Amino acid sequence: VILDGTPAEVFAERSWPQLESTFLEPPLAARVGLRLGLGSTPTDASLIAALDSERRL
Repeated sequence: VILDGTPAEVFAERSWPQLESTFLEPPLAARVGLRLGLGSTPTDASLIAALDSERRL
């Protein structure tokens, strides 16, 4: 165990260096959530809403 916390804490961007030090990558949802400003554990509904609003721009 390299990190102990909630999924939001473990997959937050600040934890990525520790994950990468063990050859693990943050999940796709965490990376996409960060880019869309949804946090590291976006819900399906928030992800769909964010993608829909991006498409309308």
